[in-house]
Amino acid sequence: IVFAKTRYKYDSYTDFWTLVELSQFETIYVDEIDLAKPRVVICSPMNGELPPHMANQQGKPHNAHIIHWCLERPSGAGGVYNYGKSNRARIYDRTLDEVWVSDRAMASETMLKFVVCGSDYGLGEPSEKKLYDFCHMSYSTDRRKRVYNHFDPKVIGPNCWPWDTDPSRDHVLKHSRFALNIHQDQYPFQEPLRWALFAAYGLP
Repeated sequence: IVFAKTRYKYDSYTDFWTLVELSQFETIYVDEIDLAKPRVVICSPMNGELPPHMANQQGKPHNAHIIHWCLERPSGAGGVYNYGKSNRARIYDRTLDEVWVSDRAMASETMLKFVVCGSDYGLGEPSEKKLYDFCHMSYSTDRRKRVYNHFDPKVIGPNCWPWDTDPSRDHVLKHSRFALNIHQDQYPFQEPLRWALFAAYGLP
């Protein structure tokens, strides 16, 4: 099993690649996938790099098992319907062999495969000293602010983006009593990487 990175760097996937490294999996770049080589290749996230690379290997035997681990939420017009349809289309045209999602409800609604996104002790370390009632590590959209505005700002751990802010993300996560996860939209699907991060810090 190998994990394939995009050449374009997505800061929001830093925790994902840290988990891959902590789990000691081999990594390659998407443009290094050899379709003829018999191995499982997991790609995340999906951008425009994979389809042309696959097209350039037409005529090769399809021995590799290509998986897209889709950790993004549905968005835009068509929402869940288009999310499922577009991901299944990549299986039908043999760009992919499987698409994984890490929310059971989403898997059920889209007919994609559910796979647990776990965590690792190495991703974070709890502390007994608490300074904040809760943290959320999410962008403050209007939907989220409707909840946050009911609390004294002093009890909410800051978002910490970028991560080297003062206080740091590690400091806020260590010193929060619990984590609050509010969806940015109306869809009832989880954000698995945020859950993996909270779990590592022992945050209910």
